[in-house]
Amino acid sequence: LVLFEAWRADCMTVARASSPVVKHSTMPPDMHDATLKAAQAAVSRVDQLEDVAQAIREDLVKDFGGIWHIVATEAEQSGLCAWPDSELYMHLAFGLLEIAAFKAGHLPQADAIRAAAAAEPVVQQATVPEAVRQCATAAARKALASATDLAAIAESVRDEVASSCSGVWHCSVGLLSLHGHCYKPSGQGYLELLFDELQLVLFEAWRADCMTVARASSPVVKHSTMPPDMHDATLKAAQAAVSRVDQLEDVAQAIREDLVKDFGGIWHIVATEAEQSGLCAWPDSELYMHLAFGLLEIAAFKAGHLPQADAIRAAAAAEPVVQQATVPEAVRQCATAAARKALASATDLAAIAESVRDEVASSCSGVWHCSVGLLSLHGHCYKPSGQGYLELLFDELQLVLFEAW
Repeated sequence: LVLFEAWRADCMTVARASSPVVKHSTMPPDMHDATLKAAQAAVSRVDQLEDVAQAIREDLVKDFGGIWHIVATEAEQSGLCAWPDSELYMHLAFGLLEIAAFKAGHLPQADAIRAAAAAEPVVQQATVPEAVRQCATAAARKALASATDLAAIAESVRDEVASSCSGVWHCSVGLLSLHGHCYKPSGQGYLELLFDELQLVLFEAWRADCMTVARASSPVVKHSTMPPDMHDATLKAAQAAVSRVDQLEDVAQAIREDLVKDFGGIWHIVATEAEQSGLCAWPDSELYMHLAFGLLEIAAFKAGHLPQADAIRAAAAAEPVVQQATVPEAVRQCATAAARKALASATDLAAIAESVRDEVASSCSGVWHCSVGLLSLHGHCYKPSGQGYLELLFDELQLVLFEAW
């Protein structure tokens, strides 16, 4: 029996555990290396996503001077900016954290700011509410009247809009000829204002919802040991579940119902957000699939055609053996009692796992995952560091329970 609690991957936690991937760079080698180093340093020392860009900018201004624009945001869906006209540009990622860095040319920004302060703003594009547009325009006018640095203007507007209108916002200011274009995610609040030759771009970040991203993503099969007919049916069942189910918690059950109907037998399904949430793998199984839809990871495993009724009867008569336990004693006792109760009446391994999971979640709170299978086929679970984890053995039946993190 395996039980573990799901969690939402924290962007900065994942970033610190990830190696940087440079997606695009037009920088010369020395600037490329310095930008990469500044990004790695910021990710390692900064706690809040909102502070990453400023930390990188400070290092690059110190190293190279000039005007720098930095955007640090979560996943590509949150509206990452790109400046295609720039010859000094880098786009890199640390897991879910996307970073873009752009160095503007050595421009007479003081003259540009003075001209912009005297100009009437022109709305180039706006999908933000009117209150946000008015707030951003007023904040930009105020900043243009006193600021001498483009980045300071962007920060002033961003902070004022975030304070007055709530939400997490990204703002960028630059000369129109060098400012390029922003990626505008569908349905997101977006604003482009032009003050003479200065362009201000403001857009609202959003957190990618796992199921929303999954429905917009094509499935990627990461590993499969299934024969072609079962492979295709499992993929079809997963696609159907993703398209018709609203809640992440209901995906696994929907897939399991389709596969039991098509192939019978005992199926274990895990549907969880990102690999960091403790996805199980059964390396000993010849009928296994691991696939992903964006942030949604799914593992499906069919146990062999085993005499489960006999195995359950033998398990019900056996004393439980604790193979490993890092859960509190109260959780161990609750899981053991729930397993004994389920073994006494259930005829299906999946039903035992569900009973234990529900009882522990109800009595001890939290989100848990539970799996039950014959020890010879149950394989091993990934055990995230420091998480509550329990392995119990009832004769030949293994129960694994662990809390998501």
